[in-house]
Amino acid sequence: MTTENNHQEVEEVNVVEALKGLDPIELAEFISDEHPQIIAFLMSMIEELPKVAATLALLPEFLKADVLYRIANMRHVSKEVIQSTLQTLALELKSAAEKTTS
Repeated sequence: MTTENNHQEVEEVNVVEALKGLDPIELAEFISDEHPQIIAFLMSMIEELPKVAATLALLPEFLKADVLYRIANMRHVSKEVIQSTLQTLALELKSAAEKTTS
């Protein structure tokens, strides 16, 4: 495994762990502007059903059914799509953290 692959895997874990560390209110606020497919993907990564349920309950009504449909019909997601999505979210998390500390 190359150093670049190791870095990407660490970044993926860090993003997922950061999302898991958010409470449902923070998580709902962070993801509410994302595409429903991205929200479904992220909810599948959380793995804590009570947190997922609480987060979904806080989303705007127009998103809930779409996200739930996408979770129910989710199939294999390619490694490239996962990496790209998590890299983008890592930048968004970093930006959000910088805004709260300044």
